[in-house]
Amino acid sequence: MTKIIITIVLFLVGSSLSAQENNSIRQNGNDITVSILKIPNSKGIIRFALYVEKDFLVNPILREIGSIKNGKTEVTFKNVPNNVYSIVCYHDINENNKLDFATNGMPLEDVGVSNGYVQFGPPNFNDTKFIMDGTSLNLEIKF
Repeated sequence: MTKIIITIVLFLVGSSLSAQENNSIRQNGNDITVSILKIPNSKGIIRFALYVEKDFLVNPILREIGSIKNGKTEVTFKNVPNNVYSIVCYHDINENNKLDFATNGMPLEDVGVSNGYVQFGPPNFNDTKFIMDGTSLNLEIKF
């Protein structure tokens, strides 16, 4: 259980990367538009992170923040070069810039991943990966 908490905390470290820093690492490429259509409530925001395998859950290459309107949100990662990626997101209900946990180590806020993979414990890259291959993508993540 401690490994689960440590892994998710590492994901959240630095989730407040400024938009200016975020834009400075972007290269030429296509867009990835990510939506969540059934958010349980409209409190807070949704924090998204885009990863490559070598830095999965440790150091996202891009981050976005989605506002919630009518139970929905949508963000776009712009100019993403071709590669294999994974997206992890969470519903920061209280906007404290971290995923909150119960005393038993279970998340108190919803977590979602690309490919809709659900498992007990932190996600792994192989189950959540997708390929960016020269065209823009539209992905839906479910909580």
